[in-house]
Amino acid sequence: FGAVWVAVEMGGTPLEEFEHPLNCVYILGSEDNGLNTTILRACRHHVALPVQGDRLPSYNVAVSGAMLMYDREAKRRTKLLASKMHEMSTNGR
Repeated sequence: FGAVWVAVEMGGTPLEEFEHPLNCVYILGSEDNGLNTTILRACRHHVALPVQGDRLPSYNVAVSGAMLMYDREAKRRTKLLASKMHEMSTNGR
């Protein structure tokens, strides 16, 4: 299906800066052990969830998934709105 793998792991691109691929599968590891090296190497992208201060991120899989999906949808809507605004300005509306 052409979906790329995205590892959710510390040290990746910060979620705030990450551009979600159109077709992807997010790979989330366990709260204690994260993802193994073989899986990490197989992933085309690595994304890191936000942290608060100097505290290490330790979210359960449900929370991590919810954060990813919220960010993905918020960015999609922002792009859609920007595209519509641009279209309106170029059409003189």
